[in-house]
Amino acid sequence: MTWGASLIRLPEGMTIAEMKEQFGSDWQVPAVGTLAEVKDGLSALFLHADHSDGQTNFEDGYVRVQFNYIDRTGNGIIESIGVNSNGDSDSIPVLKRVCEHFGLRMVDHQSGELADFSSGTIQSMKDFSAFRDRNWKLLE
Repeated sequence: MTWGASLIRLPEGMTIAEMKEQFGSDWQVPAVGTLAEVKDGLSALFLHADHSDGQTNFEDGYVRVQFNYIDRTGNGIIESIGVNSNGDSDSIPVLKRVCEHFGLRMVDHQSGELADFSSGTIQSMKDFSAFRDRNWKLLE
């Protein structure tokens, strides 16, 4: 069970609701870059991570983050980077670093809102970890 998010190129200073209202439901999110650009960027940020086409696995201490970037349309363009994490709040600087490098914003899958990389994101990860731990106990 993992905590999840999407890293997307979105306008600064707008909530998801404001974007939907202003741009309409048929608005297309601008691309992150090509498959090669995304892989090269993640490789440069995390030299010792496990990199393959479409995926980077980063581990450091308690932090476990998997970045998934798939060419869904077959045109070599990556529209977003998916994130799976163990939900440890120590991963926040890692996620923020990727967003800053590519000029992206993070959508927290648990809340459906833009992440703030501070108290809201920390609380989301704490809530997820508590949920995960409760469910693991039920399976024991």
